[in-house]
Amino acid sequence: MNNSAMAVSIVSGFHGAGRLLSDPFWQPNTVEKMVYQNRLVFASQLLNIYAMWIVKLSICTYLLALNFSKGYRWVIWVSALRLYLIRPKR
Repeated sequence: MNNSAMAVSIVSGFHGAGRLLSDPFWQPNTVEKMVYQNRLVFASQLLNIYAMWIVKLSICTYLLALNFSKGYRWVIWVSALRLYLIRPKR
């Protein structure tokens, strides 16, 4: 999933991410180019958030598979439920 976020970030760079407003790149259709570039940045950030959410859940499930004390497993379950309930909204 992070590969798709990187691809969107690269496309966003080609469409003006990181350029100054005084750059001649923006001159013909300034507003349309900026709106499109902002949409690409938003999409890449959203994909990165989902990728990190999946990584956190996978770490929680791995830690639950290890045989630790009941208190430790309880803390892991609470953090996994918190991750599930406070997941990125669509």
